[in-house]
Amino acid sequence: MADNVIAIYLRLSCEDTDINSKDESNSITNQRNLIMEYIKSDAVLSTYTVREYIDDGISGTRFDREAFEEMMTQVKEGNIQVIITKDYSRLGRDYLEVGRYLEFVFPVLKVRYISVNDNYDSNNFTGATGGMEVAVKNVINMMYSRDASKKVRSARTTLAKAGKFIGPQAPYGYKRSESDKQKLVIDEEPAQVVRLIFEMAIEGKKYKQIARYLNANNIDTRVQYKERHGKKWNHPRNYEIKQWSASAVMNILFNEIYTGTIIYGKTACNAQTGYKSKKMNPDSWIIVENCHEPIVSKQTFEEAHKVINKTTCNRTKKQGSYKKAIIICGCCGKGLANSYGYYKCSCNYDPSKYNCRNVRMKTEEFEAGVMQYIKTTAAGMLEHLQAYKRQRSSCVELQKEIDKLQQMKSKAETQKFQLYDDYTKGIVQRDIMISERTRLTEHIGEIEIELHELESKIQLEQCIDKAGEEETIELLSKMETFDLDLIRQVVKRITMYDDGNIQFEWNVDDFIQVK
Repeated sequence: MADNVIAIYLRLSCEDTDINSKDESNSITNQRNLIMEYIKSDAVLSTYTVREYIDDGISGTRFDREAFEEMMTQVKEGNIQVIITKDYSRLGRDYLEVGRYLEFVFPVLKVRYISVNDNYDSNNFTGATGGMEVAVKNVINMMYSRDASKKVRSARTTLAKAGKFIGPQAPYGYKRSESDKQKLVIDEEPAQVVRLIFEMAIEGKKYKQIARYLNANNIDTRVQYKERHGKKWNHPRNYEIKQWSASAVMNILFNEIYTGTIIYGKTACNAQTGYKSKKMNPDSWIIVENCHEPIVSKQTFEEAHKVINKTTCNRTKKQGSYKKAIIICGCCGKGLANSYGYYKCSCNYDPSKYNCRNVRMKTEEFEAGVMQYIKTTAAGMLEHLQAYKRQRSSCVELQKEIDKLQQMKSKAETQKFQLYDDYTKGIVQRDIMISERTRLTEHIGEIEIELHELESKIQLEQCIDKAGEEETIELLSKMETFDLDLIRQVVKRITMYDDGNIQFEWNVDDFIQVK
């Protein structure tokens, strides 16, 4: 582990206007240059090791960004001491969540945070994060994000009505035209696979049978094809196993873009679940035909659907109720299904290579085990937290001690300066000056250590006073029925492995473990 490490965090939203580079935008480059110049200009920071974390094309209103989560994991493990961003908005545009990190998470994890353009350095504040100025800037960032989203949606709607392709990634079988990035042209190699899938469907093959055939013949998936051609792939879930699945085959068979038709507005952002979406009424869809060269004819598309005997992708849940899976397969990383009395992985991978089929457990057994573990853990945390709160000092008392130490430090620094001034005037001899300055320097160092301990303690006290987690922990400790919505508030991921072992990954705060 490096002793001194700086994490520079760079983020660009898909709604920003300067995404024009193949690998990363000029905005990312500008952020990097600005931060590196800042680091070089600081005598202390310039000696640190620099690590870079980039989320390119990810909205600042969500905090489940891959690079951001990786960085926070390293912070929690003590591998990062400083985080630097260009400004607050690069950290995020949700003012409540940004405030929580500045006031709650970063201080408890003892990481220094610097926002270059905002002239903010957490080392220059005692138990605070810049006050009203920071809060106002965070609110403005959130309002900007909402306004930008409305403008982007309006512009995208206009482009969609004109028959332009506005998706972030070209569909499997297509690529963007070199002359017009909003027009699709056929990419022949994967297009042959798309035609094969439709042909097999017309022959009566089921989704799983088609997926098995593609996997058995080592045909690249969309991700594998892009990676083989050196293209960047941004996806919220980077599965370790990349193979064809029944759902991937179904998505191709039901995508009318392969007939030359573009449909926009099938889904919309769901405010309740943030990054998830809800299905929209077909009457509100924007449908434009003959936008690009089709890979399959409308006749082929319709014939395949007649054999499939399914004209819509039926859903069992209400619109807007979908949430990110937190019960995960330990073999492939995909969400487990709860059906027919079992939690199990429904992926149809080659059993000679992958053990997804062995990732299964009776629903009652799994939920009872998870509940027991969470209840026991939550009860222990609650008891520990309450015991600490009974023993702790008040913030007022701690602040009095801090003020007293700061006065002592100021007095010692004044004496140190006066001593050198007396030496230059010939009032004090050199050896006495050196001896006294050494003593005062050691004394100031001792005061700073004590100040740091008290400031950390008062930050922790403030965190505990604000912590809404205590109520959640209490509910979890008394949980009688398996409540996944309650569990997901504090559990990031529950992974089930093929040997029956279950692993828990808590959310970023880890309940703010007080020791």
